[in-house]
Amino acid sequence: MLLAIVNQDVTILTSLIKRVGTIPSGLDEGALSIDIADFVGHYATQSLDQFDLGGALTEMTQLIHRHRISLPPQVGLLIKTLVTLEARPRC
Repeated sequence: MLLAIVNQDVTILTSLIKRVGTIPSGLDEGALSIDIADFVGHYATQSLDQFDLGGALTEMTQLIHRHRISLPPQVGLLIKTLVTLEARPRC
């Protein structure tokens, strides 16, 4: 997924999200692709020192839920853990 974001490949990222999650019947694939393109456009051009991993993961999770895509519990836990670790103060 990270490679798809870095390469700004909306088609592959959309496909990966649909493959990982449980897709609802009647999914508006066009709207999903537009939302993912907006996400990629915002985050793909950020430099690593400016990149907000927690914000990106939170926004991606909101995007996925907005389209009623269900993630496996393990993926949800991984995202939650990464967001929590990103929010911790660094020593």
